[in-house]
Amino acid sequence: MRVNAKAPGAMARWAATRDVPLIHFSTDYVFSGSGERAWREDDPPQPLSVYGATKLAGENEIRGAGGTFLIVRTSWVDAVEKGLVIFSEQ
Repeated sequence: MRVNAKAPGAMARWAATRDVPLIHFSTDYVFSGSGERAWREDDPPQPLSVYGATKLAGENEIRGAGGTFLIVRTSWVDAVEKGLVIFSEQ
């Protein structure tokens, strides 16, 4: 809970008081996994795991901080070679 929810909230509050935009990487685990189409940002979240619930809590902390932010929900993270991380839709 501290890493996925509380830490993003603390960073968002720090950024908001300094007028610094925040970019946060989240996950599509905030959704139920059912459905026939790609998720949209206005789809209602319904996490099925503790991980998804804590990531959603972090998003909500960021929204409540009052600053400028961008939340990116990625559906897959691939570690390729030499520690390089590429974010890609699967």
